Formats: sequence, structure tokens, C-alpha cells
Amino acid sequence: MVKTTLVVGMVLALASFTASAADSGSSKGTWANHNTMVSTTELPGGGSVMVQHTKQSHTAEDSSHPLGNTMADCVGVFRMAADGTVTAASGTCFVIDGDGDRTSFWWRQDAAGTESCPVACGSWAYFAGDGKYAGISGDGKWMQTTLFADGGSGTWESSYSIP
Repeated sequence: MVKTTLVVGMVLALASFTASAADSGSSKGTWANHNTMVSTTELPGGGSVMVQHTKQSHTAEDSSHPLGNTMADCVGVFRMAADGTVTAASGTCFVIDGDGDRTSFWWRQDAAGTESCPVACGSWAYFAGDGKYAGISGDGKWMQTTLFADGGSGTWESSYSIP
């Protein structure tokens, strides 16, 4: 009985240490989004500003990554030149996983229409989380590989840390 109690006590102690230890990692994955609302305002002198609301899904090579098998509501603002090219773009995404825990990240477009970035590429970083993602930090890069009439898809990579 003493040995059993000692072993169970050691297992419980180890389990509580593991559960309270910081979580960190990195992964790569894919994303796809579908526009749910797009509003464009023409600017004096040419050009426009487009506000876009999307539903976005994520997959991850490492399914334990905070973006593994998640959905997001995203809002983006795009500054367009008179010829329709994007001159600046940024936004936020509010992610929820299957357990109802949430993260939020900002994103911005850093390049587009180049040899290394034919459609659009950029950076992103977490700025909030709750539940198992409370205190999350981390950042990454994204690349849009396909542009649809009402959305797009691409790849992402990131590292993260949760205290």
C-alpha cells in the first residue's frame, strides 16, 4: 500500500508539474479564407480603401500548435492604388479552437508581385489569448499562393510560447 501511494503521489506531482510548465513550439501549415463582406470606398484623387471580413480556416503540421485545426474571423483593410494594386494591407484575426479557447493575431502584407512573393506575403504575431492560450506570444510569416474571386489560400509558419 505504501509503494502504491508513493507511486501515485509521484505520478500526480509529475502531472501537475507538466501541466503548469510553459508550452512553446513552432509549426507550418495552410490557411484558406472566404470573404463574407467587402466594402470599398473610393478616395479623392484616385485609389480606394477596401475593408474585408473573412472566415478563415487553418491546418498545422503539428496539430498541437495553437492554429492547428482552427477557424477564425478576420478583418482586413487594404489601401489600393488607382490601378487596383494593393499599396498597404493589415488586419486582425480572432481564432477559436475546438475547445472554445481563443487567440488573436495581427497581420500585415509586407510584399506582393515579386519573384519570391508572386501573390502576397507578410508577417503576423499573436497579441492575445484566453483559456489554454492565456499569455500567448509568438510571430510568423504567411504567403498567399492562390487568389480566388471571393477569398484565397496559402501557407503560414510560426513559433509561439505560452507561459
